[in-house]
Amino acid sequence: MLKRTEFIPAANADATADAERDETAKRKGGTWATLVSVAPNLYRNPHSGIYYGRSMIAGRRQLHCLETADRKTADLKLSEWLDTARRLRPEVSRSTLDELLLRFQATRVHCEDATKVAEQGFATSFRLFFDCNRRVSSVRGSELKAFINGLAKKRNYSANTYNRVCLFVRQLFELAKIDGMIAENLYVTSGLRYQPVHRKPPSIPTAEQFQQLLAEVRAEKKNRKGAASGDFLEFQGTAGLGQAEAAELTWANVDFDLGEMRIKRVKTGKYFPVPLYPKLRTLLTRMKGEAEAREKGENRDLRKDARVFIIDNARKALTNACERLKMPAFTQRNLRQMFIVEAYRAGVDVKTLAKWQGHQDGGKLIMDTYTEVLGADQREFEKKQILRLA
Repeated sequence: MLKRTEFIPAANADATADAERDETAKRKGGTWATLVSVAPNLYRNPHSGIYYGRSMIAGRRQLHCLETADRKTADLKLSEWLDTARRLRPEVSRSTLDELLLRFQATRVHCEDATKVAEQGFATSFRLFFDCNRRVSSVRGSELKAFINGLAKKRNYSANTYNRVCLFVRQLFELAKIDGMIAENLYVTSGLRYQPVHRKPPSIPTAEQFQQLLAEVRAEKKNRKGAASGDFLEFQGTAGLGQAEAAELTWANVDFDLGEMRIKRVKTGKYFPVPLYPKLRTLLTRMKGEAEAREKGENRDLRKDARVFIIDNARKALTNACERLKMPAFTQRNLRQMFIVEAYRAGVDVKTLAKWQGHQDGGKLIMDTYTEVLGADQREFEKKQILRLA
C-alpha cells in the first residue's frame, strides 16, 4: 500500500496522455477499471463504496486506497495523503535499501565503537537475509516485521538484543523519511514493538553490610585515599546520589542553615534540592570541619567553591572491599538503591523520593526500577490499609 502522494497539475497534452493511459488501464481491467472520478485526485468504487486517491509519485501515477466509504473522511484522508507526498524527493525515491544502509552508517561516525560494531552486524544481517537491492519505497511494513521476527527466532535474540534491533530499524527508516525516500517511518507502520525486559532485582547491601564496607575501605592501608573513599561512599549511601552528582558537589551548594543541598544533575545541568538527612548532616559537618582545619594549616580560608570531595570515584575501593569481605560485588549505584529502598520502607512516599532524586516523573522510574523490591512492600502496605476498613 502506497504511503505518499503528490498532485502535479498537468498541461493539456499531459492530460490527454493521462486520459489515454486511463482508457488503456480500464480496457485491461483491474481495480482502476471500476473506479469513478468524483473530485480531483479522488475516486470511488461504485460497488463497494470505498474511496481511492490517485496522484503522481516520483514520475509514476499511483493509486492509494483511503479505506473509507464516508466522503468527509475520504476528503480528510486524501488531504493528509497528498500533504505527506509533498515531502517526498523524486531524486532519491529510487534509492535502494543497500544505499540507505550506507547512508545511515555514514551518519553514525560519532557513536561509540561498541554501537558501531552492533549496528554493522545488523546491517550485515540485512544484506545476507533481505533483498537490499530493492527500493526502500517498495518495502512493506509487514515484510519488515516478518523479517525481524524471523531473524530474532533464528538467532535466538534476547529481549535486549531484539529491542536493540528495533531501535536500529526505527533510526534507519527515520533517516529514509527525513531524506524523502519514504513518506512514513516503516518501523511505525510495521507494528514492531519493544519486548519487555525482565530485570533481576538489584543486589543491595544491608545496613550492617554497608557499615562493614565503610570500615573496610577506611582501614585499607594500601589505599592512601582510603578515608576519602570511605567518605565518598558514605555520602552516596546516606544522600542517595550518584557518583557524578557527588563528584560535582561544592561547599557553596551545602546550606546547613536551610538544611538542604543544591545538587546539579549532570545529565541535564539543572539543580534540584536534597534535604540534609540527620546522618548526612553529621557526615558533612565533620567533613567541613576537617576541610577548614586543613585550609587553616595552610594559612587560608576554605573557599565556597571548593569541592566537597577530593576524589571523583570510589569504585575500585568498593570493589576491593567487597572481595576482601567476600560480599557480593556491590556497586556505587547499589548504594544509591539502598538509600531509596530504606527511605521507602521508612514511609517516604514515592513522589517525594523522586523529587529528592531529581526526577520529574512523579516516581514512575523508581517504581519501574524497583518493582521486585518495592512491590512486596506496597502489597503489604495495602493489606494494612484494607484491615483499617474492617
